[in-house]
Amino acid sequence: MFRSRSRCFVNKYKDFAGSLGNVDYLRELVPRVLQLIEEQSPPDRCSHDGGLYVGGAGIGYAFYDVAESSGFANMREQLLRKALEYMQVKIFKCKENVGKVFYYHCCNKASST
Repeated sequence: MFRSRSRCFVNKYKDFAGSLGNVDYLRELVPRVLQLIEEQSPPDRCSHDGGLYVGGAGIGYAFYDVAESSGFANMREQLLRKALEYMQVKIFKCKENVGKVFYYHCCNKASST
């Protein structure tokens, strides 16, 4: 069957309790970074490898995470649409791969009996 992989580490650092100070510059920086990501890795050409935090799924999650931030409420709908666009490509690829795995599994089982 499938073997589970552990992909985590123990956080040995304490939670941040200080102040970040003035972060208004992020309101301009974050949209520029998201635009650059979209230009360099459009949904239809981004990597589909890995889990939730990498490739197209990771990019979709990043757009979703920014959309959920109150600092970007004015862009929320646009960001959620973009997150969905990335995730739909990933879901399509997953369905495609599930079909291949199912077909491979069935064919190998049938030929080995």
